[in-house]
Amino acid sequence: MSKRRRLNPTTIFDPVHREYELRAEIIDIVNTPIFQRLRRLKQLGTAHWVWLGATHNRFAHSISVAHLAGYMASRLQSKQPELNITDRQILLVELAGLLHDVGHGPFSHMFDDAFLSDSTSPMAHHEQRSIILVHRLLTESSFNYSPEEIAFVQSLIEPTKGQTGFLYHIVANHWNHLDVDKMEYVKRDTRSCGLAQGGFDTDTMRILNAARVIDNQICYHHKVYDDIYNLFHTRYRLHTTVYRHPAVVAIQYMVSDAMKLSGMNLEKSIDTIETFCQYDDTILDVIRMSRDAKTVCSREIIARIDRRQLYKVVDTHKRTKPWDKKPTVEQLVAINDSLDPKSIIIDVNCVGFIGKADGHPLDNIHFYNSQSPNRSYKVKRGTQSKLYSFRYCEYWTRVIVREDILIESVAAAWELWKQSV
Repeated sequence: MSKRRRLNPTTIFDPVHREYELRAEIIDIVNTPIFQRLRRLKQLGTAHWVWLGATHNRFAHSISVAHLAGYMASRLQSKQPELNITDRQILLVELAGLLHDVGHGPFSHMFDDAFLSDSTSPMAHHEQRSIILVHRLLTESSFNYSPEEIAFVQSLIEPTKGQTGFLYHIVANHWNHLDVDKMEYVKRDTRSCGLAQGGFDTDTMRILNAARVIDNQICYHHKVYDDIYNLFHTRYRLHTTVYRHPAVVAIQYMVSDAMKLSGMNLEKSIDTIETFCQYDDTILDVIRMSRDAKTVCSREIIARIDRRQLYKVVDTHKRTKPWDKKPTVEQLVAINDSLDPKSIIIDVNCVGFIGKADGHPLDNIHFYNSQSPNRSYKVKRGTQSKLYSFRYCEYWTRVIVREDILIESVAAAWELWKQSV
């Protein structure tokens, strides 16, 4: 028996991307408890405690990524019929855009990066959880999807080695990191935080409309080079200004500590996908309202956040190269054995155009011009502008203390450690 189908599309009015339609297959997934959970996951984790407008959620972001993914695939289909892109493929690309973040946990990246930082489980990564949820949602959908189609959607979210081609570059581009996911969150985050008028904004549609497939790769008209550079540079500025703001990072660890000390064994929530889907950002309210003796320490931490008695960032050390050996809390305690290792946090991150040292993204993007639309080439940054740096990432080390009284002693130990390496 075939599954029941609703055929009417739904019109979405989005303050970022304006008005667009989502087909019935997308709305079928949107109207499920698993996807609706994304309404209760803030896109920027703990940033709303610092940036008043950073209250937008994974729900709005994911729907808009579906729209942009479908728009890009449809544009390529229309402009280049020789690619033989089918309507069914466009739907699957849209579904990948819709579901790429469905596996995020409470407070988004905080859940993986801080709360589960010591976990060795493959389920400690939101991409893996998303892949499992894709299978569940598409299998239980009112519409029919073959096992091959489900696997294809999963691969578009997290391509594996050997899975290449332009369709794999639309939602999660592991080759040069230019994809509609990044275009969407950079634009939405800048606007939500009130930074769009400060030079942070980027013209997403100009970039998408300049896309063309050459030799099975998505290439862009050379006239949008500056727009693409601005997209990556804006991502870096969002990290330095919003995502990695010292108070945002401090609160991230406070929320993580509150969850770990709650006595609710939340680390085990990833063991089964059913349990995982029970949790979202409202977990702090559950802890706050609890009267269980096990949650006393957690409630004290949450009260500190409310009173703005935050963990303190002792130092932010920036380097152009990674440490040969990352600094550890144990190394600081070895310098001053009176320090309590449980009171110190060392946070090491790669901050830049992309989230890792994977080469300058502009060096891996191919361009074309109007005279030769079927021949791609790379653009050397020095020929485009002498102001474009060859650097694209830096390494930040933050030393954080849980109690103000430790600031001076930890700062002294940290300075001695830096001098020793």
